[in-house]
Amino acid sequence: MNKGSLKNGALLLAGFFWFYANVSIAQGFLQMPEMREVPEYEKDTMLLDMDIPPVRDRNPDPEGGPRLNVKEFRVQGLVEFPKMGITREALIKRVESIRFDMMKEGELGKWGYSEQEISEIADLLADIEKETQDSHVDNTDLQRLVFLVRDQRRRRGITLGMIESVADVITRFYRENGFILAKAFIPEQEVRDGVVTLTLLLGKLGEVEVLNNKRVSEKLIVRAFNPQIENPVTSKRMEESLYLVSDIPGLTVQSLLVPGSQVGDTKLQVSSMGEEWYSGNIRFDNHGSQNTSENRAYADFYLHNPLGWGDELYLAVLNSFSPDNSTYGAFRYNSMWGMPRLRTSIGFSTNDFVSRDVRNSGERFFTGKSEVADVSLKYLMKRSRIKNYSVEVRYMDIDTTLDTSATITDEKAKKTSLGFNFDLLSEKRRQVYIGNVSLHRSDTYESGGFDGTVNETENYLTFDFNMLAFMNFPFTEKQTRWLIKTSGQYAGEALSNLNQINLTGPARTRAFGVNGLQTDDGLFLGVDWIFGFPSFGNAKLFGESIGHIIQPYVFIDGAYGEIHPLIEGDEKITGELANAGVGLKLQHRHFSANFTAASVIRDNVKDLQNNTPTSEVYAELSFHF
Repeated sequence: MNKGSLKNGALLLAGFFWFYANVSIAQGFLQMPEMREVPEYEKDTMLLDMDIPPVRDRNPDPEGGPRLNVKEFRVQGLVEFPKMGITREALIKRVESIRFDMMKEGELGKWGYSEQEISEIADLLADIEKETQDSHVDNTDLQRLVFLVRDQRRRRGITLGMIESVADVITRFYRENGFILAKAFIPEQEVRDGVVTLTLLLGKLGEVEVLNNKRVSEKLIVRAFNPQIENPVTSKRMEESLYLVSDIPGLTVQSLLVPGSQVGDTKLQVSSMGEEWYSGNIRFDNHGSQNTSENRAYADFYLHNPLGWGDELYLAVLNSFSPDNSTYGAFRYNSMWGMPRLRTSIGFSTNDFVSRDVRNSGERFFTGKSEVADVSLKYLMKRSRIKNYSVEVRYMDIDTTLDTSATITDEKAKKTSLGFNFDLLSEKRRQVYIGNVSLHRSDTYESGGFDGTVNETENYLTFDFNMLAFMNFPFTEKQTRWLIKTSGQYAGEALSNLNQINLTGPARTRAFGVNGLQTDDGLFLGVDWIFGFPSFGNAKLFGESIGHIIQPYVFIDGAYGEIHPLIEGDEKITGELANAGVGLKLQHRHFSANFTAASVIRDNVKDLQNNTPTSEVYAELSFHF
C-alpha cells in the first residue's frame, strides 16, 4: 500500500468518527450496550508508564499481562571491552534493533498505522456500512472499531515476558565474547515515558577456595587467579589460570564456580584430585656415539614439589654398555618460587667417556670429560589450550677436556642465550605448531690444541619448528598424521665445535651416525607420515587399543651444512645429506618404543671426508612409572 492509500485510510477513519459524532448529537445521549454484548473494558491497551513488580509477582505467561509502548531500552551496568568486540555502541545498536522489530515500527506508515492495520480498519468500516444501509451506526458498531484498534495496539506492544528475551540477547552477547557468568535481567522499576531499564551483572570473581591440597602451597594455587579477583570472569582468563595451576608438577585439580558471598560475585573452588610424589623413566637405546659406545641405558627420576612451591628435583644417569665406555650424570632443580608464570632452573651434568678399542684399526685413542653448569629463567607470557608464548634467558658454563695420544685439549665456553618459545593449535586446520628461536653469545677459550691458545666471542642464531597435521588418507576416511620437523643455525663464521650444529643421528638425518657431521651453519628438514593401525574390533594390548598403541610410519630427511674456514682465503666446506626409511612407534601409558631403519639417498660432503658415518637402524625402548 502506498502513501496515498495510507492517507485515504486515515481520512476514512476520521470521516467515520465525524459521521458518528453528528449522529450522536442528532439522536441525543446514546445507550451503552449490555455486558453480554460487549467484553469488559480495558483501562489502556499499550502503556507508556507502568510499575514492574518483583520477579515473584510477574505473570509467568510471556504473552500475558499489560503491553508497554517501549520507546527505549537502557542497560545499567554496561561495561565496554573494545579489544573483545564489546562496545556500548554495538550493544545498544543490537538492542534497539530488537525493540524496533518488536514494536513493528518498520511497518508503520506516515499516520502511525501499518498497511495491514489500515486494511483491517477499512474492511471493518465496509462491513459496518453494509450492515447499516437502512439504519444509523450504533454504540456496538463503534465498540467493534475500538476493539479492533485495541487489538492492533496489543499486537504491537511488548509484554514483560517479551522484554525477558531482550535481556537474554544481552546475556548471549556477553557470553559469546567470553564472559561466561554474564546475566542481564529486568529489575523491579517504575517505567516512565516508555523507557525500560535492564540490569547487567558480569559475574565477578570474589574469592578462590582451595580444597584437599596436602603438599602444594595454597598461596601458589590462589596466586594463579589473583589477576582475576574483583574482575569479571571470562573463559580465556579462567582457562589460562587453570593451565598455570596444571603446570605445577604432579598436581591434578578440578574446579567449580559457586555463588559468592556478594550479589554478582562468584567463588571458585579448586580441588586437588591428586598430588603425585614422583615419576620416572627407564630407557634403553643405541643412540650413542660410534667413537665410544652406541648401546646405552638411561634412568631418570623426578621428585615433585619437595618444598611445595611448584618445584621439582630431577636426577638422571646414563651408562653405555658393550662396551662400557661412557658415563653421564645430571642434576637439576626447577621451581616456580610461588609465581605460576615464572620458571627457574639450575643444573649440573658431567660426562666421562673413553673411545672404543681402536688398537687394531689405526684410529687414535682418546679419553675425555665434560662438565656443564647452567641456570635459566623462563617467563610464560601466555598460557592456554591453543596459544602458548614464553621467553627464556639461559646461561651455561661448559668445560671439556680431551686427551689423545698426541695432545691434551682443554676447551671452555660461557654461553648466554635469549629465546622465544611458542606452540599454537589451529582447530580449523587440525594442525599444531611448536617452535623456538634463540640468539646465542659464547665466549670460548681453548688451550693445548694444534692452534695453541684461542679466545673467541661467537654469536649465532638457532631455530626449531615442528608442525603436526591431521588429515585423512587419500580416498578414504582413515586418519593419518604428518609430522614436519625443521631446525637450523646461522653464524656466518667459524665456530668452536661446542657451538656447531649436529646434522646427523636419531633426531636428525636418521641413516647417519651420531655426530657424523657438525657444521657452523646448518639446516635440517624431516617429514614423517604416520599411519593409523587397524583396531581389529577394538582389540586390546596391555589394556589399551591396538590401534592406539601401534603407529607405523615412513620418513624422509635432508640436511645441508657449511663449515667456514679458520684461515682467511680458504674455501668453506659444504655438506649435503639425505635419507629415507620406515619406522614403528609403540605408545602406551606405561611404555613406549621407537624403531627406524633408513637408507642413504645422498652423502656429499665436499673436501671433508669420503663418507659420513652411517647407522641404518635406531632403536629405543622406554618404561614410565
